[in-house]
Amino acid sequence: MWLTKANGEPFVMLSQKDWQVKPRPLAPEEIGKLSDALLALSNDFFDWTVRVLGEEGETGS
Repeated sequence: MWLTKANGEPFVMLSQKDWQVKPRPLAPEEIGKLSDALLALSNDFFDWTVRVLGEEGETGS
């Protein structure tokens, strides 16, 4: 059984045999998009940390 995103794209496969979620292989383009999304989230998290903790929170001191 495939789980899909809201737009209908396949996302992960759920094995009916052992009920384990098995990600489907990603195409190179999808890996690039995932990498970009993770980098953007990382940058957002870093920016949030600096806003909340100030510049000193950035180094942990």
